[in-house]
Amino acid sequence: MLLGFIALALVGVIAYWHYLQGFFSAGISAVLAIIAAVFAVGYHESLVSALLGGKLADYAHAIALVCIFAAVYLALRLIFDSLVPGNVRFPVLVEKIGAGFMGVVAGVFAVGVVIIAAQTLPFGPGVAYYDRYPMTYGKQITIAKGPNQSETDAYVDELNSGAAFTKNEAQKLFFPVDEWVLATVSHVSGESGSLWNDKPFDRYHPDYLQELFGQRVGIQTGSNHCALEGKTEVIGLYMATALSEVYDPERGHTQNSASGIRARDQKAVATGAPMKPSKLGDDRKAPSGSVFLIVRARFHLDDTDKGTNLFSFTPAGIRICDGRKNYFPIGTLEYPGKKDQPAIVFYQNEPDDAMFVSGGKAADLVYEVPDSMLSKSGTNRAVASDVFLEVKRLAHVELSGKPVGSLQKAQADEAQQKVVQIKRKGGLPAKADESEKADEGGLGFTPNLEGTWRTADGQVEVQFTSNRFTVKRPAPSETVQGMWSHERTDGAMYYIKWMLKPPAGESVRIMFQSADYIIFKLPDDAADKGFQRAGR
Repeated sequence: MLLGFIALALVGVIAYWHYLQGFFSAGISAVLAIIAAVFAVGYHESLVSALLGGKLADYAHAIALVCIFAAVYLALRLIFDSLVPGNVRFPVLVEKIGAGFMGVVAGVFAVGVVIIAAQTLPFGPGVAYYDRYPMTYGKQITIAKGPNQSETDAYVDELNSGAAFTKNEAQKLFFPVDEWVLATVSHVSGESGSLWNDKPFDRYHPDYLQELFGQRVGIQTGSNHCALEGKTEVIGLYMATALSEVYDPERGHTQNSASGIRARDQKAVATGAPMKPSKLGDDRKAPSGSVFLIVRARFHLDDTDKGTNLFSFTPAGIRICDGRKNYFPIGTLEYPGKKDQPAIVFYQNEPDDAMFVSGGKAADLVYEVPDSMLSKSGTNRAVASDVFLEVKRLAHVELSGKPVGSLQKAQADEAQQKVVQIKRKGGLPAKADESEKADEGGLGFTPNLEGTWRTADGQVEVQFTSNRFTVKRPAPSETVQGMWSHERTDGAMYYIKWMLKPPAGESVRIMFQSADYIIFKLPDDAADKGFQRAGR
């Protein structure tokens, strides 16, 4: 636990320096360090959202924490030093003991902010050999390549117990300066605190360090640790008291042999017979006083990892908060849609299971929440007040007041079911051959741009022929015409080139969410728009 020793050593250095300055100076420094730490933790998210706007997303919180602390501390220190240029002397014993104690206080809050900032950075689950929840690193599994072929070894990192994370059974630092800082912020922003403003810190972050760990665990190297604000959409909420057909996608079997990353001490099959998820039971019932809340969340193309067009996430990185506790997905629902398979399947997941969704597609995330989180009005259900969804730190979606349908409604909505597409470790489909125009990327339809497309409000209409396009805006009346050509297709991504003033052109990326719904940015527009095919 190197991080704990680093924290202790830094606090010791700061305490000794203040010991040399004297009780009065150290006392002022301690008070200012507390104020600066409270401001840094309390306002760093606002700074990231207001000024950075998602830029440097994976590093912005650490930068904001440290910069706010330093700016507030230095500004207040300069003011106090100019107002009180002298010193106050105390008896020798009071001077030495008081100076050392105040130095420790100043050190705790200064180092605490730095330790919290370190945990916001895009590291792996461990920070300087400190794991907040027990991890196994380099777990060896044997990969059988197929009949009569050699076996090789692979190494994976995983949580020892997903329950330890969801129940928040944390391993704290032996010198928990981060916990002390957050406890102080929660107290002063609470109802009995001096900075109470009806927005206590712990209402939005019941356990901030648990959340930061969840945003690091299971995320692959090079993947985004943060989603952008305002991009994620919740397009449906459903509830159930029982889920049928329970499977575990990472504890599979191949023919009669156990396999998969989660199959303890068993072989993982890389090629040969396909791995099938292990069935855990016919159904899973919600405990008394609880229900299953299914959140259909659609993830934006801008949040996908560079070069993959895939939004990568783990259940630990997508939480629901009701102001008292964090809730994490226990699994996902999927709809095979084949005659020989059940209509709906519940895949049980561990908090660190890596999953992937194509940009613009959705996942049905299953949460086990108290029944009190859903208010009742006759036979209708809705989400209670002060409940929100957070996706990879920056994306927040308010759930309060949103209607909640039945599981049967989720199953009956075939159009939205096609939007739900989850890929998993070891199960990513092979890249479609460029000649396979009938179903590139497993879309189930052929991307066809020709026709008339309109926004939902009818304010913009775009017509595509084989090589020309026309954009019409009724208010103010405007018509733009030009040429276009198809560059390439990559799954749901359809790339064209505008040629408003040939031969110059502008590349445009069009995302097909279905055969009759596309999202793209028109020339000179600042943001993407959604277009429905006319007559559909």
